[in-house]
Amino acid sequence: MIRASEILELTEVWDVKKFKGFASVHYSHDPSSLADVMRDLKDDIKRLLRHLNGEGLTIIHVTHDYREAVSLASMVGVIHNGRIIQEGKPDQVFRKPVNKFVARYSGIRNFFRVQYVLNNGSWKAFCSDNLAFNIPDCKYPSEGLMILRSDDILISKKFPDKPLVNCYKGIVKEILPSEYGQEIEVDAGETFYVDVPSDNSGQMSLKEGTDVWISFSPEACVALQAEGRGQKAES
Repeated sequence: MIRASEILELTEVWDVKKFKGFASVHYSHDPSSLADVMRDLKDDIKRLLRHLNGEGLTIIHVTHDYREAVSLASMVGVIHNGRIIQEGKPDQVFRKPVNKFVARYSGIRNFFRVQYVLNNGSWKAFCSDNLAFNIPDCKYPSEGLMILRSDDILISKKFPDKPLVNCYKGIVKEILPSEYGQEIEVDAGETFYVDVPSDNSGQMSLKEGTDVWISFSPEACVALQAEGRGQKAES
């Protein structure tokens, strides 16, 4: 197996400065996503790529892990069926995905089929007879998909002292370990997946069957068209 130090020695061989002013591209086909690559080697590869980019070399890094894209890239493009379906800065792409494919790629778990209704000058998204979300003021289709990031949802065992605009009572259905803590599945008329950091999960002592309150802001709601194309909201 190649040692991380051997890879880093490549920087001593490359005279990166001579590439400045040219359309130079380094193509890296997902080296840090291989199952048998150790974590320290992955970190060393990332440092190498940042070093080369800092010296003026344009880098195209291909990965199946959006976290790598966020940690490395200044611009990203998501490819599906051989074409780029969304491109931009990482925060723009992964916080505002244009369709369900990009949303799933970025780890979003909350999808709701809704009807959009303008009610007394304010927009609402109705996903069932008993549940409606307050959403930002834009122009929407009559129906579509709404997504919600798990880390944009707050959860508590009692009614919040300062609840966000969308606040609902539910019951914990399942608790699973996640990368940063726990994923809590909550039934509040619809199924919600909530990310709880490990520090908070221990303090809350949630159990399956526990009554909880979940809340999130209107700005956390992102509209997608039902057929999967991106919904471009107009002010």
